[in-house]
Amino acid sequence: MARPEALRLLRIARRDLRMARRLLDPEVEQASWGWAAQQCLEKALKAWLLQLA
Repeated sequence: MARPEALRLLRIARRDLRMARRLLDPEVEQASWGWAAQQCLEKALKAWLLQLA
């Protein structure tokens, strides 16, 4: 069974991923979508680690 905190982090990670996808527009600075993608990955990894604990 998934831990509530892990599920919360995954929901936030999905939101960050949606933001990164919106920022893929060539007009947007690369650092912007890179930051959003990094945030997504960080939260997903934290959720995974919480599940392992």
